[in-house]
Amino acid sequence: MVHTCFYHLSGSHQHRRNVDSPNHRLFYYPVRSPAVYLRRLPVLYGDYFHCVALIFDYLITHYKINYNDMETLNKNGVSITQIPGEEKYVKCCLGAFRGQIYFQYDYRHTDMELFSTVAKTLDECRKQRDEWIAKKETITIQISTFMKTTEVNKKIIGRRCKCIFTGLLVTGVIEDTTEDKYTVSVKVRFDTPHQWGDELYSYDWSFGRKADDFGSLKYLELLPDKTTFDAMIVTFREPIDTLNDIFEDVKAWGVCSLKGWIDSYESTRFTPIDVDKAVITSEYNMECVKEWLEHNTPVKNIIIG
Repeated sequence: MVHTCFYHLSGSHQHRRNVDSPNHRLFYYPVRSPAVYLRRLPVLYGDYFHCVALIFDYLITHYKINYNDMETLNKNGVSITQIPGEEKYVKCCLGAFRGQIYFQYDYRHTDMELFSTVAKTLDECRKQRDEWIAKKETITIQISTFMKTTEVNKKIIGRRCKCIFTGLLVTGVIEDTTEDKYTVSVKVRFDTPHQWGDELYSYDWSFGRKADDFGSLKYLELLPDKTTFDAMIVTFREPIDTLNDIFEDVKAWGVCSLKGWIDSYESTRFTPIDVDKAVITSEYNMECVKEWLEHNTPVKNIIIG
């Protein structure tokens, strides 16, 4: 059995010749000892590996391939393509035994965003870059139609809008706006609560940086009013927090605050904009709300419109 195994491994049954020479006996005689077969391996397979090595060396010499080139576009893990509008590329060999040459390509956009790709030709890399730039510019045009920091004011309170929350586009109503030296923020009350992790959120703040409009505010878009809402600004003689004491008996009122009571009117929303001031919007219940406020709260002033 051992004799048969080595006989087939040697290939002697396929290449028997009537040549009596040392080389012929070494390669073509049946193998009766493992030691003899092991003597054949360097000779049988040495030429094969030698040929592969020659091909490998030819590829490196002919195409001037440097297998460290893949690293030359990066330094400490950061692309060395840092000048706006600059492109850099190197040749690399992916699958050396097939000899396929690829281009690793980096391009730094004028806004400093990096584009990277790998393709078989430099023209293909540049084609992918141009498609990326075209898509990027289209997105920029779309974003430019959205909210800017200079457009934020108290007049947009009560308007319906779309905004970004945890990467999702959601709808809601603007409740408040704030502004400081560097940023502008808009508070949006969602139409339905949205979950993030284990928490449910019913509102969020969209902010924008005054210097360059950086932030989530640029994704906020005012929606056209499909219905006509009445609006009024109410100024009270006392702080709104003090007026909340009216609803101390939660079981009797069903709510615990003035806002909760006004919001319970259908199509009506109460939005505080100061300690003693609020904006109220309603589609068809404004007269009822106005009458209730005048009879049950210390109203200082009401501006309608």
